[in-house]
Amino acid sequence: MGRKSGSLHTLAAAYEDDRWSEDEEIETIDDIVRLKVRRLVEAEIKTRVRRFLVKQKTAKRTLARDKVTFMAGTVDLWLSAYWLGAWPESFYKLYTFKAGVLFATRWIVYRYKRWHYYLLDLCYAAQLFLLLQLWIFPLSLRWIKMTFALNCGPLLWSVLAFRNSLVYHSLDKLTSFFLHWFPACVSWATRWYPSAELRAKIDASPELREAWERADLFELMALPLVPYFLWAAAYYVKIFVISSKRIDERGYTTLFK
Repeated sequence: MGRKSGSLHTLAAAYEDDRWSEDEEIETIDDIVRLKVRRLVEAEIKTRVRRFLVKQKTAKRTLARDKVTFMAGTVDLWLSAYWLGAWPESFYKLYTFKAGVLFATRWIVYRYKRWHYYLLDLCYAAQLFLLLQLWIFPLSLRWIKMTFALNCGPLLWSVLAFRNSLVYHSLDKLTSFFLHWFPACVSWATRWYPSAELRAKIDASPELREAWERADLFELMALPLVPYFLWAAAYYVKIFVISSKRIDERGYTTLFK
């Protein structure tokens, strides 16, 4: 058994340029062959991807791609603006669809780049609060005012703070713009063009109508601090306690590291 183990370690050392990971156990010669083949396949795939990317960076293809993305982005902007003006009471449906597509794509990209802990930041938590308000608590005046304060306050100011811009050939920049701008549009539409169900609830009670027509400092400043502190506590525990060692060992990037 010792001789067999020694021979296997000798063979493994012969392939040290493959940089076996610590979690890959080598027990038989077949394991070595299998891992070697996998490395060769991965190298071939990377080579083909590099060749493909080089072809895509030619001036002609870059110009064509920019034209297509500019046209698609402009049309999407027009349609979104038209929807907001024509059917503001259903604009939240467009927001929900786009949020699902863009945030899922960003998670895949950021996970590959080891940036996925950025998705735990406040801006993304605000999206979660908004989706909860839209689909779980659509008739709650407190939730509506709370999300209105978040979306038209910190998130909207982030457009200037982070210098968001409509760069159509950059999905990352478009997603960041959507992240900070669209929630404010949703809150505007909800405030001035509420759904039929919400309007019926408001009209049925003079107290609710009065509450809907006004907002004090508590509702617009103190109330939004509740979800903020909940997020801050959860973020601290996750980043600095639960996953701190994992983040350091794997080189993940966060807002603070």
